Amino acid sequence: MTATFDRRLYLALTVGQAITIFVGFWPGYFGPLLRGDVAPRAIVIHAHAAVFVLWLVVIVVQASLGATGRVSAHRRLGVLAAVYGALVFAVGIAISFIAPALRVQAGQMKPAQATLVSLYNLTDVLLFGAFLAAALFNRNAIDRHRRLMLSATVALAGAAVGRVIPGDSPWYLIVWLWPLLVLIAVEGWTRRRVHVISLLSIALFVLASFKVQLYSL
Repeated sequence: MTATFDRRLYLALTVGQAITIFVGFWPGYFGPLLRGDVAPRAIVIHAHAAVFVLWLVVIVVQASLGATGRVSAHRRLGVLAAVYGALVFAVGIAISFIAPALRVQAGQMKPAQATLVSLYNLTDVLLFGAFLAAALFNRNAIDRHRRLMLSATVALAGAAVGRVIPGDSPWYLIVWLWPLLVLIAVEGWTRRRVHVISLLSIALFVLASFKVQLYSL
């Protein structure tokens, strides 16, 4: 891949991933919220949504700066993005416990089920944190940094896709991991090899897709 094609590809994948997350949460949250008929929710849920939406904006802006060659601006914003990423991680950890607890309190979920849901959510958030930390560590290695940032965002998309596609459906895995699948296909076609981070990311996410079965043992 040429440098220009590479940058534009990552921008397209990042925008596409943001759209996937938005579409996934549309039926249960964004759609009702915009229509004004969303059920009453704790303020922490809305705060969580706002934090994650802003994260999508940040990564799209960063990918846009990279795609247009504005490296200095990308690096300057990257400092703030790193701090904000830590906030996204912290909020993700907190909401993994708070959201199921609120559903138990409302009589919508039993405590045992809530514990499992917390574990499912924590798995995704920890993957996000691990990929984000690795991306920041490799910020001067462009090939690794881009792939790790893409994988960090893919980790957040699992919950969104699960809102519209059952987790035990083969389509769930395909829709969830489509940015990495496209990346691997393009790498294989243009470079005749696939980057090790792309392969490692896919392997970790496939393993994570069995979290329901693993935690239910």
